[in-house]
Amino acid sequence: MTDSAIIEKEEIVLLKTEQLLDALELFHPPDTWFFLSELRIGGGSGKDSEQRLDGYAINYMPGKSNKTVCYEIKASKGDFKHEISKPHKRRAGLRLSNQFYFVTPKNLVTVQEVPVETGLMEVHEDGTVHIKILAPFRNTIPLTNNFVASICRRMDKPRLSVYNKILNEDGELESYSKIALDVIRDNITYWQKYKIGSKEIPDKIAAAMEALYYDIEEAVRNARQL
Repeated sequence: MTDSAIIEKEEIVLLKTEQLLDALELFHPPDTWFFLSELRIGGGSGKDSEQRLDGYAINYMPGKSNKTVCYEIKASKGDFKHEISKPHKRRAGLRLSNQFYFVTPKNLVTVQEVPVETGLMEVHEDGTVHIKILAPFRNTIPLTNNFVASICRRMDKPRLSVYNKILNEDGELESYSKIALDVIRDNITYWQKYKIGSKEIPDKIAAAMEALYYDIEEAVRNARQL
């Protein structure tokens, strides 16, 4: 091995896929870019349903034409070479974006190895992202309904999490409220049938508890609608 080869190997920055992805996400500030990682292309059926894009970004600033960018992350030379040998794997990413970039650790691949239809971004030791080769800009077809649906599902994950939490709490609410209402209903029946002394006080107690019963029922109905 020559000295130059040793130097080149030493200069390669060793980063994991997760580190590359974190750096790429930081590269897209949320006041300018909408960014998603591990985005599934399809809606759960069809030939592209399980194919995923490592990263996908949409620029939503006025005057930027809502540029879309697709990213393929490669942490090892072997993984990069395997990807290059199967160009059909990146067709969907090219079709759905204006620009397509490979994202690798610094000095992992050479400029000559990068396909002409793509660009190259390198992540340095400090986590900063540098554009080594500017990706060609392409006009693309409108996004498919399945792909938009996939984006919506990812965007709505926080709201879905809250919704599922409410459903779980609602199940507990149903259980506890039923116990409470059953107890109140038993007490209403007891006071309605109470026959010792004057009926005025037992009737008032029964009426008050009946009002409480309906108040709890209404509160449970409102909680279900949240």
